[in-house]
Amino acid sequence: MQAHNQPDRYPEPPYLKPVDAPSSQNPVSDRVILERFRNQYRQTGRCDSLAILAEVARLAYQRQLVSPKQAEILLEELETIQLQLLPLFNDLRDWLDGKQKGDHSSMTLSKSGFGLLECLTAIAELVDRLTAIARNHPDAPEPGVEEGIALCYVNTVKQVNDLRHSLAYLNQALRPERLKPALSLQPDLTLRTLEDTVDELQYIALTLIPRLRENIMRKVPQLLGSVIENSTPANP
Repeated sequence: MQAHNQPDRYPEPPYLKPVDAPSSQNPVSDRVILERFRNQYRQTGRCDSLAILAEVARLAYQRQLVSPKQAEILLEELETIQLQLLPLFNDLRDWLDGKQKGDHSSMTLSKSGFGLLECLTAIAELVDRLTAIARNHPDAPEPGVEEGIALCYVNTVKQVNDLRHSLAYLNQALRPERLKPALSLQPDLTLRTLEDTVDELQYIALTLIPRLRENIMRKVPQLLGSVIENSTPANP
């Protein structure tokens, strides 16, 4: 009974405002910081962070403004996609290696126990989530570069198109009614083509993710306390 009546051993200091109280969960929002700037200007007639406010206005005018909380959610989503894609690609590659060794009957992946089409469906769902983020956060436009003019220029639009093309090919080529005849007629060529497509799909996806991280962070106004430092990319 006495334990319930004991006061808090670490009470919050009374002189701290709620937004100033130490917190390990959420960063201070940009709205709160902008309110502080406005109060500072009203009291002193000065605004030391005018350049930062101009950056916020520029991003908002271009409809590229992303709040720290939104960026944190997107970065966590990208990390989750990467962590889930890697074992699926590894299982698919192991399955292709088994086919090269002569096992042309099984349609089940040995490590995960997934069916081949189940694994491909899981990859397709993750790629759809990735391309949705890429469509909303494309590269900044480059001066003098137009889509279809500079074929060597690789941007997020081209990467998304390549992802969808490779995924569509695998979705058709790995269906049992097409895979079994192809393996019986030209096993080496079929497996080599499938392996190259899987490698290309994995490479594009894993190079697109860090590019999207940069695009998202570029849209976050670097106000005091709003920089996200705890979102670290996963090692591929």
